[in-house]
Amino acid sequence: MNISFANKVIALTLASVLLVSLVIGLTTWRYVSAGFDHQAQQNIIADISAVEVYQEALRIKSLSTANLAAMHPAVVSAISGQDTPVLQTLGADMIRRSGMGFMVFTDTGGNVLARGHSDRFGDSIRYQENLQKALRGQPSVGIEEGTLVKLSYRAAVPVEQEGSIIGAVITGIHLTGDNQFVDTIQRMLDVHCTIFHGDTRVSTTITLDGERAIGTSMSNPAVIETVLENGERFLDVNEILGTSYTTAYWPIVSPDGDIKGMFFIGKERAVIQETFSSILWSILIAIVLFGIAVGGVAFLMMRKTIAPIFRCIGFAKHLSEGELREHLSVSRSDEIGELADALQGMSERIRQVIRQVVEGADNMIIGSNEVSNSAQQIAE
Repeated sequence: MNISFANKVIALTLASVLLVSLVIGLTTWRYVSAGFDHQAQQNIIADISAVEVYQEALRIKSLSTANLAAMHPAVVSAISGQDTPVLQTLGADMIRRSGMGFMVFTDTGGNVLARGHSDRFGDSIRYQENLQKALRGQPSVGIEEGTLVKLSYRAAVPVEQEGSIIGAVITGIHLTGDNQFVDTIQRMLDVHCTIFHGDTRVSTTITLDGERAIGTSMSNPAVIETVLENGERFLDVNEILGTSYTTAYWPIVSPDGDIKGMFFIGKERAVIQETFSSILWSILIAIVLFGIAVGGVAFLMMRKTIAPIFRCIGFAKHLSEGELREHLSVSRSDEIGELADALQGMSERIRQVIRQVVEGADNMIIGSNEVSNSAQQIAE
């Protein structure tokens, strides 16, 4: 199949515009996408810092409240006399005033004398690390497992009477059970928040079929290995119950250094993807308009370039057919102008040669006639 030079130039121009537009589009997509992902991750890292500041405030609040309770004369007297009803009343009142989630009073053996948040007493919690430290005279605060609540910020402070430790006060904030912690984080930072006990969700803002996804397990092996096994932070895009999130996971470490679970905060990527798609469509429209503009300019330039070539081709065809009266006029100073000048010069040279040939033939005819007349005269 023969393709004309003009069509080849048009095809080459369109292919060039398409290639440039494709390169611009792919490059833009890559850098815009990377920019969105980087910014989303930086936002999550900033949110982690905000959560840690909030956790530190809870630790300080828990420890301060425990110290105040341990120094309260009525508390010291009730623990000394193992007066459970009085301790229950005092504990409930202190919880109400301080905003703590729970308060526990124990004797020196780690037996519960009373709870301000429950009627249960008489059980032993001596296994708790923070209580053991408090009974040794060392105030302690950190995240620990509990009997009624799986995970909580617990501050344990010794209760002293006349220089001797007679028991301890434990108070703090629930991390699980009432979802108050995760809901507060969601309101503060506009992110989803989950607390895992091990690899199981025990408190979360994420819902499944209209219910909080409590009791569901982490399904990503990379998160389990990084956070629960290696004790490191995990930052990445993760699929959670069918929804894509920009996520952060980090371990929950008890005062004795054991990993008890992990925190999660995440932002749904639907908003990011919608914004990215909107920007990408705008860029694609701009690229298309750019391609049309460049293609139009290139087409006009091509026509301006090819038209003189076509005139040169037509002029050459006329020369080949013996049409020597045509005149080629191309006002250009580039190679095409030189070609046109050369063709015009060739035409003039051919005409000159033909005139010389015609003149020579005429001279030959005149000379032949003269010879013929001379010969006739001689014969007579």
